[in-house]
Amino acid sequence: MFEVNPDAPDDETIRGAKLAEGVLTDLARTQKWERLREQVAWAAWKGGTAALCLDWDTTAGRYLGQTISGRDMAQGDVHIEALAITELATEPGTRDIERACWWIKAQAIPPAEAKKLYGLPKLPPANASSALTPMQAKMARGTNGQQPLNLTLVLTYYERPNSDNRQGTVAVCIGEEIVDGPLPWPFPFKDRLNLVRITETIVEGRWTGRTVVSDAVPVQTALNHTWTSTLEH
Repeated sequence: MFEVNPDAPDDETIRGAKLAEGVLTDLARTQKWERLREQVAWAAWKGGTAALCLDWDTTAGRYLGQTISGRDMAQGDVHIEALAITELATEPGTRDIERACWWIKAQAIPPAEAKKLYGLPKLPPANASSALTPMQAKMARGTNGQQPLNLTLVLTYYERPNSDNRQGTVAVCIGEEIVDGPLPWPFPFKDRLNLVRITETIVEGRWTGRTVVSDAVPVQTALNHTWTSTLEH
């Protein structure tokens, strides 16, 4: 339930507050806020830290036409996305990622989807698995031994306006090529970044947190090693 308190006792202000409550309720339904809340809660419980990323989707809403580069353009709408700790990065040592100067969103998507999304002339390289260690690659194959999907790593860089960069920067990079941008900071706020961090258990002095299952990880690792050795022998 959403509640907007009127800041004056007159009828017009009260009607405006009720209208705002209706707008929030409609946005929560159309943008599936409850599903996002569930996703970010599970990500925070498993990884200790998660985030909600606020962005602007230029392809949402009523279709308006195409840009000079041939990309579809619409009215646009706010896009909210739940991210796990493995999809976030910022400057090492930062204590609060929300107030940092920049952050990077890292996501692995199918090459065909990346080609359509950014209007690329050809399929981008499937480079998401190239950074995996042998152990990570083995874990990605799972228990059935199947090879992981060949996905493309898409990096989105967000830098809010600061003394070194007055306009700010938003750019999307695939491999060594910038496929979208760089564009100036598009958000009305400049004192924080376009994400909200959620932690399961706060750790003092850093933006990443812990989770109640963190202590079970070394125990599970030892159990898996013992089970593997038993099977091999």
